[in-house]
Amino acid sequence: GVPVIGAADQARLGGAPQHLHGHPDEPDGAEHDDVGDFIRQQGGTKAAVVVSFLSETAKLYADGVTKSLQHAGIDAVTQDVDGTNAADVARKLISSGADTIIAAASLDLYTGVLDAAVAAGHPFKVAVSAVSYDPRLLAPYGQQLAGTYASLSYAALERNRPVQSRFLQAMANYSPEVSPPGQQSAIIGWLSADLFIRGLKTQHGCPTWESYMKGLRGVTDYDADGMLVNKINYTTDQGQLDPCFDFVWVARSGDHFEVVSPQPLCGQRFDTGQ
Repeated sequence: GVPVIGAADQARLGGAPQHLHGHPDEPDGAEHDDVGDFIRQQGGTKAAVVVSFLSETAKLYADGVTKSLQHAGIDAVTQDVDGTNAADVARKLISSGADTIIAAASLDLYTGVLDAAVAAGHPFKVAVSAVSYDPRLLAPYGQQLAGTYASLSYAALERNRPVQSRFLQAMANYSPEVSPPGQQSAIIGWLSADLFIRGLKTQHGCPTWESYMKGLRGVTDYDADGMLVNKINYTTDQGQLDPCFDFVWVARSGDHFEVVSPQPLCGQRFDTGQ
């Protein structure tokens, strides 16, 4: 019964009635086709989902992505990379016929696989990393990550929205030790705090756990002043994935990110039959 606000990176949090934020997998077997549609638009025909099953979050991500790919008509194979070196992974993926790689694994392994595929004469047509959108990574990995895509559940900072300017200024004023400020953990922290405050604004008098959850579930148009890709209706969307993502990629120069399309992309919810 205690309200929980933040990114739910475990299935039991996503299904909890007191959890008041988005989560990576839906308890009723529903998914969205946005990632699969995006890969198909980029020319991908067979995808390898590279994941470390040591992480529950990575497994949830892999399961959701695989279902989205299959719904989009893209064949998908999963490669568990626990304790596996990059050259071995690259050989397995090439032999599977995959022209696309989607990874929820360390960047050392991911970039190593990309390099090994190029060296073998089979570069991937489409490459996606779940952990690549972080300005701190450009200096050590930028050249290797060039051309890599990432999907974001919030608006990319490169869109330069007014709220993003306020976020960056607030980070400079109050958390100067977080540098550069556009790190995913900082953005998620900002969103969690903002949502917490929004819940307090629904209260009349002293809040209780029950009144706080009831008040926030009455909010129908929350988007953190534009930090989120899409407005969330907590009256109807509780326990459902946001169907909209912002896609970015690492520029060919390897020193900055660029948004892929003029507007974030939204998919359709589908039932996996589970």
